[in-house]
Amino acid sequence: MIMDNNLDDALLAALIRRAAGFLCPCSRATVAAAVVESLEFLADTPETLRERVDAATETLIAFGDLLELNQVTIDDPQAKGTWIFAAPPGFVKLRSGTVLLLGISRDESTPLPSELSDQVIYHRFARLLPATGKDQATALAALGLTAHTEEAWTRGPQPATPQTLVEKLARRLLSSPSSGELPELTFIRPDTDTTYYRGRWGAPRNETGVFIGRRPQDFGREGMWGVVQLANGLPTKFLDLPTRSRWRGCDEAWYVQLALDATRRTPQKYRVRPTQDGSYFDFFSPIPSWAERRLAIVGELAPRAKCLFSYRVPQQELKAQEEYLQKNLWLVRHDDKSETEG
Repeated sequence: MIMDNNLDDALLAALIRRAAGFLCPCSRATVAAAVVESLEFLADTPETLRERVDAATETLIAFGDLLELNQVTIDDPQAKGTWIFAAPPGFVKLRSGTVLLLGISRDESTPLPSELSDQVIYHRFARLLPATGKDQATALAALGLTAHTEEAWTRGPQPATPQTLVEKLARRLLSSPSSGELPELTFIRPDTDTTYYRGRWGAPRNETGVFIGRRPQDFGREGMWGVVQLANGLPTKFLDLPTRSRWRGCDEAWYVQLALDATRRTPQKYRVRPTQDGSYFDFFSPIPSWAERRLAIVGELAPRAKCLFSYRVPQQELKAQEEYLQKNLWLVRHDDKSETEG
């Protein structure tokens, strides 16, 4: 029997990568179902296992092991939707000299020869090659792995004010067609605690304004992310996200929600917990993958503590990372250790 809270993240990540290598392209649900089925009779609490698998899949997408593409046609031209693909094997050389391995090899668990695979460190959801005196980047490239620069891996939108972003989307909504009825629409309520992400979602009542929402899709697929305009609780417009194919719908939605919260003077928060040689950054809501990758470049994903997720950041990077979070995501620092778990 496996206790869910003791299920190793590195093992879970490996199982998801392996399943994705066999099954992709497919929906997230297909990969999750395969992993859950292989573990459910070993899990102490099977009802929470799916949550663990979904969260781990999200992390692997954010890191770049899996690619999530929107409005993709696979077999049925009438069934366009969001699918995940196994990213080709690649790597990013981090500032420390450590190499972060990305992607999935379909035919084998790793595309690396034994002299390199034996050096790989599995730290939660990351696979790392520690810095050595050898030119690992050249060796990996010679094996056919794609090299990604740090700049390209963390590239996000140009810095903007939250007001500019919200006004731009409002103009796009104005020029979009009417949405009509949207049964089972859910949205992020503006009158909810920004430190409890799950509790922010609900069905419209009598709200009026612009919000982030999700509308159901056919064939049981996950809901479509979008910007919704409500009038007394009724949808009048729905702009599908992403508006740019380079980003995922959820990434752009989380980015827009950060802007909406900032313009409402209820900005989202992050918490800093000092440690001996750095600090933990605790987040209570998701952030776009390009921002999470910046944290992965300089730090490491850490066990969460009364929050949605955490990163450990070394002392010398604290100032730069806080400046980025505050300037580009409009987050504010909050050090109240009694926050509700996300």
